[in-house]
Amino acid sequence: KLIPYIQSYAERVKDEFENQISAIIQRECTSIHPAVQWRFEEEAIQYFQHTQQGEPATFHEVVFEDVVPLYGQIDIVGSSGARNKAIQKDLLSLLDQSKTLLTDLSADQKLPFYDQLVFQTQRHINSVKDSFHTNTEQQVSQFFEHQLYPLFEHAQTQSRQKTAVRQFLSQLDTATKSIYESRKQYDNTVDTINKKLSRFLDKKQKDAQAIFPHYFEKYKTDGIEHNLYIGQSITKSKLYHPSVMYNLRLWQLQVMCEMEAMYYKNQKEFAVPLNVASLVFAYDTPITIRYRIDEKKFDVDGAYNVRYEMIKKRIDKAHIKNTNERLTQPHMLSVVYSNPQLGREYMGYFEFLQSIGYIGKHIEKVELEELQGASGMMAIRAEMNHELRQTEKVFSLEDLKTMT
Repeated sequence: KLIPYIQSYAERVKDEFENQISAIIQRECTSIHPAVQWRFEEEAIQYFQHTQQGEPATFHEVVFEDVVPLYGQIDIVGSSGARNKAIQKDLLSLLDQSKTLLTDLSADQKLPFYDQLVFQTQRHINSVKDSFHTNTEQQVSQFFEHQLYPLFEHAQTQSRQKTAVRQFLSQLDTATKSIYESRKQYDNTVDTINKKLSRFLDKKQKDAQAIFPHYFEKYKTDGIEHNLYIGQSITKSKLYHPSVMYNLRLWQLQVMCEMEAMYYKNQKEFAVPLNVASLVFAYDTPITIRYRIDEKKFDVDGAYNVRYEMIKKRIDKAHIKNTNERLTQPHMLSVVYSNPQLGREYMGYFEFLQSIGYIGKHIEKVELEELQGASGMMAIRAEMNHELRQTEKVFSLEDLKTMT
């Protein structure tokens, strides 16, 4: 008769212990990727044991050594230019309508102050049209907020133009006191793009984890960046073999092609038509990553390993050597590497993707300009097929063998 009570008590103690461990991880680290949860649980257990024994407890930084990184991004091409166009459109709408209202108010009230404001407004219009730069938006916003907006607020109750003024003021964004329509369209488009790409990548990530458990993270910028870190130190459940890396590299290229095809299939839904470009950085030197407790995120550890991060941040702006042509181009998949052996490996992947219609007939190999901290960088790139249909199949090394 005591056995059920003992079992119930044991289960309750076990649940309480697991809750304590989860609470420690949540407090010290916020959310943790499932593939590395086990390592954080180990650290939380030793933390809990120290506290139970009344000893000083420290949640130590979690380190994974000898992991191979895989970086990819699908980036909105010319995002800065597209946003600047949206800003220009909004500012010109704001200034043009303001000038019309000021002209009408001047004709009605015959005050020279209105003529001066018309002149200043026209100067800002010329500036937005002919010499737009980073400070233009701020200059126009300050001019409107401090000189025109108070005047229009008064005019909407006191002048014959009050109906027109009220209609104009009703168009303004309440937070910025400006016309924000084009910028809102751009921001909403980028947000929608990022959500679609992010959901697609999350869905495909399940296939990648089935190949081999690894740490995965993604970031939303003007597009989506992602990192995979693969190695034996990440998991205790499976033995690592070099074929794991080959299969995940092929998985990544397959997903990049399918993700961009999905994007262009849905492009007509977006308020602002934007192009994207896809980039992969192939790196075969194992590195170390460390979880920074204060920053709540993993970071590349060690001076030598930081070189990987430096190169990664520079390649998307890189040009082909002795040209003015950017490596990353709309509709093209580019893979950057430095090791010739790695280049041959990726050429095999490209030829396979070409054979199944994922990329076009022309595969090119190019040399990149000198980058700070790196020289002799090479790239393979090819045009992607945007008509391909998403497949549930995950291609593997076995598929490459059947091609050869």
